Amino acid sequence: MNTPLRTRTLSIPGRRYPGNPFVKLFCEALEKEGIEVIDTRSRAARMLRFDVLHIHFPEHYVTERGVGAAVIMAVGFLVYALMTKVTGKKIVWMVNDVVPTRPRHEWLLWVYLWSVRALTDAYVFMSRDSEAQFFARFHRFDRQVVWREVPHGSYRVTRVPLTRRQSVREASTGGTDCLLLGFLGEIKAYKNIGALAQIPPENATGRPVRFVVAGQIHEAYDPAVVEALLAPIAPNRMMRLQERPSDETLSELIQVVDCVLLPYLQGSNSTAAMRALSCGARVLCSALPMFRELEERLGAPWVYVFDQKAVDQSAELRAAISRLMQDKVDAEAEDRLWAFIDGTSFGEMARQMSQLYLSLVTKRSAREGSAGAVVKT
Repeated sequence: MNTPLRTRTLSIPGRRYPGNPFVKLFCEALEKEGIEVIDTRSRAARMLRFDVLHIHFPEHYVTERGVGAAVIMAVGFLVYALMTKVTGKKIVWMVNDVVPTRPRHEWLLWVYLWSVRALTDAYVFMSRDSEAQFFARFHRFDRQVVWREVPHGSYRVTRVPLTRRQSVREASTGGTDCLLLGFLGEIKAYKNIGALAQIPPENATGRPVRFVVAGQIHEAYDPAVVEALLAPIAPNRMMRLQERPSDETLSELIQVVDCVLLPYLQGSNSTAAMRALSCGARVLCSALPMFRELEERLGAPWVYVFDQKAVDQSAELRAAISRLMQDKVDAEAEDRLWAFIDGTSFGEMARQMSQLYLSLVTKRSAREGSAGAVVKT
């Protein structure tokens, strides 16, 4: 149901944010829910003509730039946020990563993020773990409004025809009947590409294991380190695409591989897993809490976790792959996956955001909170 009062929201970054379709889909879903989304480059944004400033990953203003640009962007954003508060608008922060996965310029980053937290009116968390981590680390900010366990948002996916999937798979494997694992997307240190070399060349039944590695190396990650981590893998076991794949190519590759590999060492939300599951793919993940939550909700034959801290990583990964290969995807499992995808749509996220925005704009939070905070479970 649309909000009775048409809320005006400015999303930063806006729908033109490159490299990740999340924000664009988020803005489109808000509009379908009856919320007016202000363009970041518009006069309305410059003149603060909105009700709610909704921010995503504000840490990127510091961590994704050189030191000079980081200082300018951090100061500029804080001034804008302060003006937002002074003029009576509300600030909502959707917490994607509790601790930045690329903590550059730490002398600036932590002062900047402390200031952002001090200006924030409400936090949105997409997992139990991210909320627990956040307030364990930043307990001084636990009196703000909390909107918890909002679904991350499953992605709209065009199904690739079977003939096309077969063609791409044959090109990826050289026609070999193998177990094909995908390590897909931008290569960053926390994604733990070194785990690929720990996977045995054959599974328990003697079937070859091969990889598709598609994605450019992030500028902060030394290419020589990446090459050294991949060096133990025989060249005929791996197909590499070193440029950034388009959204269409990424979706196609996800639908071609047998399983998407997510051996992450750090993270607070399951973006990559949700994208893979939206494509109908199975995922093999490290045992981070965000992936454990997915395992609890969906389980086999879709989500498998392995202990990324195990002493014998090779044995741990072999056992996880063995479990994955033993489980079959039947009609019941398919129905369960699509029910999960439907229940975690961007539309559902937008419905919850409309409730939060309205409670902030109409000052219901002051009436409903027991200690100045509204907590939505």
